[in-house]
This record gives sequence, structure tokens and C-alpha cells, in this order.
Amino acid sequence: MSTPARWLEAMGAPAALVAAVPDDLEVAWDGLERADWLVWIAGAASVSLDEALRVLSGLLAEALVEVPQAETIVMGALETAEACVRREATRADCQAKATVAEAAAREAPASFRDAPPKAYCELAEGAARVARAAEAIMSARLRDEAAQMERARDSAAYLGVGVDIFARRADPPARFDVERIGHPIHAELLFVVASLAEAARMLEQARAILGQPTGAALANELRGRFREL
Repeated sequence: MSTPARWLEAMGAPAALVAAVPDDLEVAWDGLERADWLVWIAGAASVSLDEALRVLSGLLAEALVEVPQAETIVMGALETAEACVRREATRADCQAKATVAEAAAREAPASFRDAPPKAYCELAEGAARVARAAEAIMSARLRDEAAQMERARDSAAYLGVGVDIFARRADPPARFDVERIGHPIHAELLFVVASLAEAARMLEQARAILGQPTGAALANELRGRFREL
């Protein structure tokens, strides 16, 4: 088994991806034609999960043009998720929006006369996965901050200086490290990868229902969005 396949298997990626992945992650990123698989590849390659979240959030938002009935719920979850990773919303905010979106995905508006709006459930579920991912990114950051602060206190006490000199000036990008998969922080970041991959799968399903480009076209679009960041 190649190293990328071994990593993806350890991460819990789909068996079909583990079987199909090339021996080189860069080749995999350039050649695979499924958006959800690309998210798994990005995670294994330690791509910024903040950026992955923004890319998927943007693509889900664009698909809403044809499903206005879902706009309030989906945009509420997506905007809160993006705000959360910027520290402009809380994990509790994300939890609340994700819960609402998950309920909407289960119970789309319909009646005995009218079927649910096309792709409503898929877009709501995709938005919920993005919000859950943002919640986990912030949980990992807070866990890391607590560990950093403990080390900073020890260093400050040893040097006889104030702990403030060790304070971070900005959040580093959230990056999953497959070699540290058993570490609590990276376990949370693995959840982020899996949740964003599921969001990508829901996006693909929604676009198929709406007659929008999927497959290789969507994969190319996703790659292009990463290049634009």
C-alpha cells in the first residue's frame, strides 16, 4: 500500500478513494474528479482547513440561487461558520445554526400537494456539515491555546518575565497532521476533514439535482477556488 493510501485509510477515508489514490498526493490533487475526495486529499496534505471551509461555504452559497427557500437556513449556517473561524462568532453559535440546518435537512418544507424544493435537503445538510467543521476548528484552537498558555507560564516563570511576551499575535491556519492522528487536537481536525468532505458530497448531490456541473467540472472548480485564495 502506498503512503497516501495508508494515510487515507488511517483517516477513515472512503475505501474507493484509498484504492484509487495515486502514489503522490500532488498527482492525486491534480487528477481526481470527485470534490469530496479532493477534500480528503487536502486534509492528508495538511492544507489549511480554514481555506477549505471558505471554499466549500462559497460553493454551497452559490448553489442557493436556484433554491431560495433554503437561503435563510443555509446562509445562516455558512455565515456563522465563517465568522466562527475568524473568532467573530462562538462555537455555541455554530452548534445552534448546525442544529437548525440538520433539522431542515430531515424535514424539508412540503405538503400533500407540493414536494420539497429541489436540493433543499442536500444544501441544508451541506451547510450543517460546514458549521460543525467550524465548531471543531475552534475547539481544536482552544485546546491548543490552553496547552500553549501552560507552556508559556512555565517559560515565563523560568525566565522571570511576563507571560504576555509569549502570546500569539494571530491564529495560525488549522492544519491536520496525519502523523499525529492520535493527538486530541488532530483528532478534532480529522473530524473537520471528514465533515467538509461530507459537505462536498452534499454539494455534488445538490448540483446534480439542480442540473449544475458535477464530477470533473466541480472538481476543477474547487481546485480553482483554492488557487484564488
